[in-house]
Amino acid sequence: MQYISWGVPAAVPLPQVYRNDGVMAEQWVLISLWGINHGDSAMVFRGPLSQDKACQQVGCSPTLNNTPTQAWNQMVNKMDARPSTIEDMRYSVDIHWR
Repeated sequence: MQYISWGVPAAVPLPQVYRNDGVMAEQWVLISLWGINHGDSAMVFRGPLSQDKACQQVGCSPTLNNTPTQAWNQMVNKMDARPSTIEDMRYSVDIHWR
């Protein structure tokens, strides 16, 4: 996962952070940490991907409907807990249906 999301030169990671409990944010930070521990740089996350608007439109599990702000905060909190993964994210992306 780390190679596909960061190791390939054209990769720009946009971590899916749908879960309300922060587990998905933690997984992405651990993937970045794995890369650091194996000689790569920390992943540069531009921002998290949430699906709140899509859930409002078509429904989803109530545990998978992070808002963009919730997803962003989860990523920041998980990265702050591991100083080598701290990143200055600037964006949030939310999926919705047309």
